[in-house]
Amino acid sequence: MENPDFLNSYTTKGSVNGHEIDILRDTGATIDLVCAKYINPSSLSGENVWVKQPLSPELVCLPLAVVEISGNFGTVQTKAAVCGNHLNQHGRYLLGNKTAELIKGNLGYNFLPVEILNAVETRSQVKAAREERGIDSGDAKKGEDEVIIVSSDAEDEILIPALQEYVPELALLRVTRENLINAQKNSEEIKSLYEQAASQMQVTNQVYLLEKELLVKNREDKLGNVVKLINRLKRCQEVAINKMEEIQVKRKTWYDKNAVKREFKDGDLVLVLATSRANKLAVQWIGPGTILNKISETNYLVEIPGRRETSQIYHINMLKPYYKRPEHVNVIIDDETKNSLADQELEIPYLENNSLVYDFEDVIQARELNKHLHDKQMDRLREI
Repeated sequence: MENPDFLNSYTTKGSVNGHEIDILRDTGATIDLVCAKYINPSSLSGENVWVKQPLSPELVCLPLAVVEISGNFGTVQTKAAVCGNHLNQHGRYLLGNKTAELIKGNLGYNFLPVEILNAVETRSQVKAAREERGIDSGDAKKGEDEVIIVSSDAEDEILIPALQEYVPELALLRVTRENLINAQKNSEEIKSLYEQAASQMQVTNQVYLLEKELLVKNREDKLGNVVKLINRLKRCQEVAINKMEEIQVKRKTWYDKNAVKREFKDGDLVLVLATSRANKLAVQWIGPGTILNKISETNYLVEIPGRRETSQIYHINMLKPYYKRPEHVNVIIDDETKNSLADQELEIPYLENNSLVYDFEDVIQARELNKHLHDKQMDRLREI
């Protein structure tokens, strides 16, 4: 703007956040506009607005900040869009329609004659993108995260509320559960319902019930309160799991009472329960095999000679220790002793006795022949 002096009649002296500045009233601006050098970073509210000028198709995203405006109309707090310092050519604060209505309603102050200078129009970028794609704005999702601000003559204009110290809606955040319970007990309108729900604690099909002393309405869906059925099944599942774990520990203790822990070391000889080549369905003990390595508490690497796979992993239940039978030896022959006896001459003792020489009287006395033979027989035997 080459000659800004003609706007002096629409400008009033004031200050923004303690900085003296000229305040320009603009009826075409929906929201206030201020340069960044007049605000503190801590005053940014965290909200953003999309600003569009009438002669420019581009949208500009500007942050919102809380500002305090002072002048001959008094002091008021509001929100203003923050622009860059390069736009502050003449040092003016652009006062929009919402702040002007706030000042007029609260303070009863009428500004000087107004002039349409900037006609700032702000709206949602999502809405603008939908319009470019040809999507009806009625199908758009309600409750956009962005703050939507439109021109002052729009029918669906959304006003930015002024910053207030007390907001009635925020008072609900301070309500605690105890406050609500006390309010229900002291309320004359629902006192009968509260007493009825308290007296029917064991009734299943009651409309109103108490949940931790809080009166709530029991509503069933079209399928017959499926949520309660799901919760009941969930509780039954938890009971079944706990009972199963308890029985599992009890049964394990019983079956492990007479159990014997088996363990092998590297190099031990074992028999392996494996299938035979003749019949794949028949198993037999083969071996002995040698333990090469202990893979885990129940698995061992066993080497079996004579098989296609010399080493294979077997479970401990398929192994048993191998015991070698003792050998029974009756005769032990030493070759060296045999040769030494053959080389030597054996001496066999003989009795020195002449069988033809004997004493007949000794024979008669030794055999007691007198008792068995008569005299003639004795004489004949003596002759022989």
